[in-house]
Amino acid sequence: MPNREITLSMKKQFSEALKKRLACMSFDKITVTELAEDCGVNRQTFYYHFEDIFDLANWCFRNEAETILGFDEEPFDWKKSVRSLISYIDKNNDMCTSLLNSMGHRALKRTFSDSTERLIRKVIDVYAPADKKAVPDELREFNIMFYSMAVGGLLEKYILKELNISSEKLIYYIEGIITKNAEAAA
Repeated sequence: MPNREITLSMKKQFSEALKKRLACMSFDKITVTELAEDCGVNRQTFYYHFEDIFDLANWCFRNEAETILGFDEEPFDWKKSVRSLISYIDKNNDMCTSLLNSMGHRALKRTFSDSTERLIRKVIDVYAPADKKAVPDELREFNIMFYSMAVGGLLEKYILKELNISSEKLIYYIEGIITKNAEAAA
C-alpha cells in the first residue's frame, strides 16, 4: 500500500476512534494516548498525522462534510446535500454539540463555513453559472459569503438546540430561501 493510502487509512482510524469516544465522553476529556491505544499505535504515530486533537477533529468534520454533502456527485443535487447534512447532525448531535462546545464556536464555525461556502457556491453555479457574468464577481463573492454565514449560523443554532424547529421545517426554510434568492445572488 503506497504511503499516501497508509496515511489516509490511519487518519480514518483516528477519526473513527474520536467519534466512538465522543459518543460516551466530552471532547475535553479525550487524550491522544487514548486515541493511539484505540488504534493500536503509539502517540508519535498520532502526531505524525495531526498536530493535536483539535486538528484531528477539524479533519474528521471536514472529511465527513465532504462525504455527506456529495460535492463530487454528478449531477450535484444541493437539496439532497442539505437534507443529508441535517440528517447527519440529527444522528450525531451529541458529537456535534460536544465538538462545538469544546472546540469553541470559532474553530468549528470555520469548518462549517468552508463546507457551507462550497455548498452555496455550487448552488449559485447551478442557478447562474459564473461564465454568464450576470453580476460583478465582487457581488457574487459577497452573496456566497452572506449565504454561507447564514446557513452556518443556522446549523450552529440547530446543533445547540437554540433553534426550536423540526429538521423538516429547517430543511424547508433553507431550501426555500436559497431557491428564491440564489438566482439574484448569482
